[in-house]
Parts: sequence; C-alpha cells; structure tokens
Amino acid sequence: TPDPVGGLIVRDPADGKTPNGILRDNAIGLVTAARPVKSEEERREAFKRAFDHLLSMGVTSVCDFGDIDHLAGSHVTGNAERVWKDLDILRAMDDAGELPLRVSHYPPLADWERVAEIDFRDRMFRDVKSDDARYKTYGDRTRLRLAGVKAFLDGSLGARTAFMREPYEDDGDNKGVVVCDLDEFKERAVAADAANLQVAVHAIGDAAVDIALGAAEAMKDLNGHRDRRFRIEHTQHLGAPIESQPKRIAMAGAVSSVQPEFMRLDRNLAVKRLGRDRAARSYAFRSLLASGVPLSGGSDWPIVDADPLAAMDVAVSRNVGGDDLDDSADGVWEASEKLTPQQALTMYTTGAAHVAIMSGEVGTLWRGAHADFTVLDRSPEDLGSTKPPKVVSTFVAGKCAWGRCKRDDKL
Repeated sequence: TPDPVGGLIVRDPADGKTPNGILRDNAIGLVTAARPVKSEEERREAFKRAFDHLLSMGVTSVCDFGDIDHLAGSHVTGNAERVWKDLDILRAMDDAGELPLRVSHYPPLADWERVAEIDFRDRMFRDVKSDDARYKTYGDRTRLRLAGVKAFLDGSLGARTAFMREPYEDDGDNKGVVVCDLDEFKERAVAADAANLQVAVHAIGDAAVDIALGAAEAMKDLNGHRDRRFRIEHTQHLGAPIESQPKRIAMAGAVSSVQPEFMRLDRNLAVKRLGRDRAARSYAFRSLLASGVPLSGGSDWPIVDADPLAAMDVAVSRNVGGDDLDDSADGVWEASEKLTPQQALTMYTTGAAHVAIMSGEVGTLWRGAHADFTVLDRSPEDLGSTKPPKVVSTFVAGKCAWGRCKRDDKL
C-alpha cells in the first residue's frame, strides 16, 4: 500500500517495505474508513455527552472543526461527508432546542463552495421569535452557526510531522509533512475569502506558519483590505528571530488560536525533537501578544483536556514538569513567555470571541451580549500560583445549564 497524500505508513527499517503498525496523519484514514459506522442516534447521544462534559468545565461556546476520525484526507473535495452529516445532527438538535451551548461550525476548506452556497443567515446565530418558548430564556437566538472553513497544512510535533524550516534534531533527514497540495490550498483559501468566509488553518511547525501567512497575505493583496480575521490554528513553533512571524501575522490582520494544554503533552518531547533554541520559541504566547496578535485560547479536545481553567493556569505558570526544558530544572518552559492571569483569562473570553468574529455577543458580561457565564468557587486572579478555581455552575442565555443552579443546591 503506498503512502497516501499527506500521510505516512511507517515501515520496518530492515526492508523498508513492511508496515510496523504506525500510521501518521492522513494515513490514519486507512483505518478509520474501515471502522463500523455509528448510527445517527448514537452520534446524537455522543454530542449530548460531549456538551455536558464541556458545560461541566464552564464552556459556553465552542468552535467545531469536525470529528478528527473523519478529517484525514479532508483536503479532497467531498471527502469529509461525515462532517456534513454531523452538521445536520447539530441543526436538528438546535431546531429541537437541544443545544445546551453555542456551536460555531467550520467544514473543510475543500468544501468552501458548498459552504458559500448556504444562506448567509445560516452563518450567523439566527433570530427566532419562538426562542423564549423554546429555551425559556431572555431573547436567546439559535445556538448553531456556520462560521467558516478549516484546512490542515501539517501534522504534529510528537509524530515529527509538523512542517519545520529545519530538520528535526532527532531525525536529521526529516522536516515534517505537508498534508495537502500547497498551490491548491492557497487558491481555495483566497477564493473562500473572496466569498466572505472566515478561513482557519492548522499550522504547527514554523514552516507551516510561513505557508499560512503566505495565504493570508495573498488574501489581502488579491481581495483587498477587510477585517477577515484569518485564523492560524496552533502557531505552535515560531521561527527565528522570534518576533518575525508574529509581526507578519499582525501586519496581515490575521489572528492566532492557541492551546496551552499541549505544553503538557510536549513537555518531554520539545528539546529532543527541536533542540533547546527552537524549543524556547514554542508556545510563545507573550511574544505573539507583544506584536499585537489577537489570541484565542482553545483546547483541540479530545487530543488534550478540554478544561479552560487548567489551560489558563499553565499559560500563566508554564510549569509543566518537563525534565529538560531549561537550565533551572524547575519544570518551567521558557519563563519569558508567561502570561498574566488577566491575559490568560482574556484569551478564553473576549479574545476567543474576537477570533471567532463574535465580539459583543459572547465572552463578555457587557450590555447586549448573551447572558452566558460561569460561576467559580473563587477568583481566577491567582491563576498560576495555586490550583485553578473550580466550576460551580454554567449558565447559557441566562439559564443554568450545569451545576449548582440554586443557592442551596449541592454539586
């Protein structure tokens, strides 16, 4: 079996032919395509369990890029039909008043024309006159929107498939993997932008970030200046000098969605894979902010934990317990990139709303916004120095959706 485009079937080095059981990136689709198919009802129930789990962590809005098991090969038009079927499930749940939180859905970039053909009203949280009857809330809207499109450029650090400018420290002939045709990617990204769609791009390695930036700059040159908020998902490893790519991101009017919890996942890999200098330019949240790049905090769940408070905590402390991250041997990963508690909280509230083009609707308790909020057992102002606060209850549109909903309720 040949390697699929954007994927690797790892083979026994003895003969270079026999698969050793490890599949990377788009090669995973060879297995997921053969799995038994879950029924629509099973998937609907899975959504309900997932939403309840997210509400228990204080999450009131999510950006959904599709089931990871069905995204391998999504660079091919029509190759991610499961994502569209799941969108139908979400629409049905929304119509039945069964969405307990807000969902911004991003189908694959390869299907951008299909997204562009959908009525513009379905790309927003639509006003519905019967909201009060359905949700018993204060003028809520439907909770599902078709927000934009998403593409993948590279893989991950752990698999050595994140696309890097220079070879991996522990694999000198390998710079990573590009998982799509780059000319086709740029053409689609520019076309989707011209259709007024927000474009999000997975870019982990510094070379992948360069490619993403090339697309963002092409959009600006070919389609003109506007507030498009091109999303670079992860922006995980920056090139040298460290301020160069953040400045380009800001100049292009792009935004960055970052996942601090990945630091725990990569804590004992970064130096081995990249060496100390490149590892020090990883998860460079403070450098991004210093260059004026708007940041959104996320999780990439289920790859890592969905808990936003734990993610904020690690963004502030950067104490991930790694053995070889710096000379201080205290487990702190590049202390110069620590955020303040306020900066971390902003990433997961108004910052996340800004990056998702939802400013003023969510992420704030300002007049006119949805009454979506989380009650904590204490203030988050000491994030990074003690254990994170715990969620007491989660409210969506003024209605308690999880937890202790009345003063005398017990968790």
